[in-house]
Amino acid sequence: MPGARNAGAFDLVGAAAIAAFLGRSAWKVRDLHRQGFLPAVRLGKNGPLMARSSTLLRWIEEDEKKASAGTAP
Repeated sequence: MPGARNAGAFDLVGAAAIAAFLGRSAWKVRDLHRQGFLPAVRLGKNGPLMARSSTLLRWIEEDEKKASAGTAP
């Protein structure tokens, strides 16, 4: 099956790539990661931030659920 070998691979490498996916600035992405809010990892102490787009989409969905939990249907 094509691509199965990399099914769990990080498809967003670098703060700029993550920022483009989220529609935010690279600075904001780094800040969110530093604060522990962004589901991304850093490769080494000074390496690039890396994330999976599927993980970021789930993170956004969970945030949307939390935001709408207090609203009436």
